[in-house]
Amino acid sequence: MKKMLLLLFILLTACTQVVPIVPENKTTPLKPVTQNNLETLKNIFDKLGDRIEYKVRYEFSQASKTGTETIAIKGDDIKIEFILVGQSQEIYFVNSKVYMCGKQNNQMMCYEVPEADKTTVKNDRDLRKNWDKFTIEDKGTRTIAGASAICIYITETKSDYCYSKEGVPLYIKSPSKGYTTEMTAKEYSTSVKDSEFTLPATPQQLQI
Repeated sequence: MKKMLLLLFILLTACTQVVPIVPENKTTPLKPVTQNNLETLKNIFDKLGDRIEYKVRYEFSQASKTGTETIAIKGDDIKIEFILVGQSQEIYFVNSKVYMCGKQNNQMMCYEVPEADKTTVKNDRDLRKNWDKFTIEDKGTRTIAGASAICIYITETKSDYCYSKEGVPLYIKSPSKGYTTEMTAKEYSTSVKDSEFTLPATPQQLQI
């Protein structure tokens, strides 16, 4: 099991990068720019400050790989769940530590690990905190997961993002190491329970 967890850990770190929920069933193409969406989005970020809280289930594609990624955030606590190639893996960033959890013989096992990839979350927070340091293009609006979203392009990272009116990232497209990762929200929530960040098993040290 440790070898399987280590293998999936390496794969995930190399790859990347619900209550109530918005109905899954509607995503539309971009609409032309009709208002100052950049000012609107910046005001949303400024109002939120560090009070970041959301849970999003994405469908993602990366090169020939497709799967599901769910990100839950509440303050500094982060949980990322991958379902890739029929395997499910959970990564927790809590109390300044990192844990990876997966099933072994239908029993959840958790291991403390030195690090894990959270590029998607990091880039989002960099944008919120350092808005004026980026060159941002207004790409208009589109409907994603049944919600209207403001879409932007960031020149420095060559990345596309779409945000809901609550400041939740509903679409992300970014290049990395010769491939492009695309994530499209299927459902999301702006309320996350504290229990979301409770490990499903007592963590052990991962022996590498």
